[in-house]
Parts: sequence; structure tokens; C-alpha cells
Amino acid sequence: MTSLLPLRVERDGAVTILTLDRPDVLNAFDERLTEVARHYDAIGGRSPLNAITFAQADALRVALANGGTALPARVARSRRGRIWMTASR
Repeated sequence: MTSLLPLRVERDGAVTILTLDRPDVLNAFDERLTEVARHYDAIGGRSPLNAITFAQADALRVALANGGTALPARVARSRRGRIWMTASR
């Protein structure tokens, strides 16, 4: 596990600023950010997951309606970024 020390804490009124004085960690973050940007550029600039998930919700809505159960199908995102679907009254 990589240590995140030294971590500098500064306070400016109600704002707390955390500064990581670890160039190696910051460089690794910059490198990963650049890599992720290249991946997104390669697939058109955005993740296809939202479109896929909403299409699945639409298909679920249609399948439920065709089966005689007209329920709304909703897509939601949790605080951790996980996407989930539900169909309920």
C-alpha cells in the first residue's frame, strides 16, 4: 500500500485544503488521467454505458407492458457511481 504522507492541511476559513506532497503519486495520477482520456477519445469522447443502461430500461419497460404489467422502469445511480435499474409501481 502506498503511503499518502506527507499530507499538508491548510485551513482558509471554512475551507480545508489537503495538499499531497508526493510527486510520485501525483505523477502516477496524471499518467492515469492521460490514459483514461485517450481511452475516451478512442470511443467517441464519452462512455457508452449510460446509453446502454437507458436502452435496457426502455426494453424492460416495453417487455413489462407487453406482458400486461405496465410499470415504469427507472435508472438510478448510487453515490458510488454504480448504476441500477428498478421496475415498480
